[in-house]
Amino acid sequence: AKSEVVDKLTLSLEGPILSEQELEKLTPTPNLDCHVFCEVLEDIGEYDIGPETTTLEKGNICVLPYAAVEPLLIEKRIRLV
Repeated sequence: AKSEVVDKLTLSLEGPILSEQELEKLTPTPNLDCHVFCEVLEDIGEYDIGPETTTLEKGNICVLPYAAVEPLLIEKRIRLV
C-alpha cells in the first residue's frame, strides 16, 4: 500500500496538475473599474489618472482607479493595501 501511494505521488508530479485553460479559469481578473487602496513605494510625481492628475509621493496611501495604477503595480512602484 505504501508503494501505491508513492507511485500516485510520483505520477502526479510528472505533469501539470491543471491545464492552462483550467488555470486561467481559477485566476481572478481584476475589476478595472473599481478603486483600490495603494501605497506609493517611490516618488513618482505627477501621474495621470484619467481626466485629472495627482501627485504620488513615497509613503502616500491613496484611493485610485485600478485601471489607472495597474502599470505602477506591475512595475512594483506601488502596492495594494
